[in-house]
Amino acid sequence: MSSMEEFNNIEHNDKDSWGFDKKLPITLIVVVVAQILTTTWAAAVLSTNVENFGKKLTKIERDLDAFIEKADDKFQIRYQHVEEKAAIRREIDMIEDRIRLIEQSQFSKDMWQKYLRSKPSE
Repeated sequence: MSSMEEFNNIEHNDKDSWGFDKKLPITLIVVVVAQILTTTWAAAVLSTNVENFGKKLTKIERDLDAFIEKADDKFQIRYQHVEEKAAIRREIDMIEDRIRLIEQSQFSKDMWQKYLRSKPSE
């Protein structure tokens, strides 16, 4: 056998080899290449979008942390005001109680004096 005949026999007998057939339409090759290019482009766009969203998320986290810190400060100030208001209310209540006691004692004195005046002398 000549070497060319051996080569042709090997080529036809080897079912594991892969290659293009002349019967394969060129449009199918173009479609496959277009899909590969489109998938590569979409992956690049997706990667860019993920990176941009990551940057936006980082900014949102910073803004949220700043907002929470401000809210905590305002809450602390409000809590202090509530405590101060309660302390002032207790002082006002104590002063009102003292005024009532003074008024009651003054009323008692006046009533006692009226009683003594109205009482017949012995």
